[in-house]
Amino acid sequence: VLTELDLAGNKQIGPAGAQALAEMLIVNTTLRILRISGCGVGDEGVHYLAAALQLNETLEGLNIGFNGVTPVGAVELA
Repeated sequence: VLTELDLAGNKQIGPAGAQALAEMLIVNTTLRILRISGCGVGDEGVHYLAAALQLNETLEGLNIGFNGVTPVGAVELA
C-alpha cells in the first residue's frame, strides 16, 4: 500500500501534473504524505490541489515548496 509519494524536483509535473495528482487525491484512501516541492506547479496547479484537498480525508502532509506559488496561490491552498 502506497502511503508516501516523493516526486520532489520533477519539473515535468507542472500544472498539468498537479491536476492529475489532484484527481488522484479526490479518490485517495491510503496516501498520507505527498512531496512535490520544486515541480513547477505554480498557482494554477495549486488551484487544482486546493480543490482536491477539500475532499481528501487521508493526506496528512504536503510538501509544496519551491513551486513558484504566489501569495494568491498560498491563500487558496490555506
